[in-house]
Amino acid sequence: PRAPSMSSAAELAYTLEGAADDLRDDGRSRLDFRVVSIELGVFPQTSGSARVTLGATDVLIGVVAELSTPDAAAPDTGRILVSVSGGPVELSLPDYGCADRLGWLEAALSALYSPRSIASALRPLCIVNGTQCWQLRVDAQ
Repeated sequence: PRAPSMSSAAELAYTLEGAADDLRDDGRSRLDFRVVSIELGVFPQTSGSARVTLGATDVLIGVVAELSTPDAAAPDTGRILVSVSGGPVELSLPDYGCADRLGWLEAALSALYSPRSIASALRPLCIVNGTQCWQLRVDAQ
């Protein structure tokens, strides 16, 4: 799935009207915020992990660092692989005209962390140009 660049005209109008009326679709005003909590090291078998809670939204993230071979198209960089899965509760992601919302989110994050987007940040993950690199596997649920 490809990440769209804009919301529909109806979604934009709905958002602008809500901002003008000082009301979000979840009942909070524009200045109301949700409490954020972050717990680190929740999965001991990973290189790093966290649980992020924002209001009623709970996200678990695990990162595993592995040795790999760089992509031929970016031999001087490491790589970040992103996978997103949902739990038993449906995620409240925008529709964006895409039936597979988790697939859309995973595609958007993968594009964001690709060598085309952040090559300079991925270069320190290269160990031997064209031969060996660090690959960070990021799993979010």
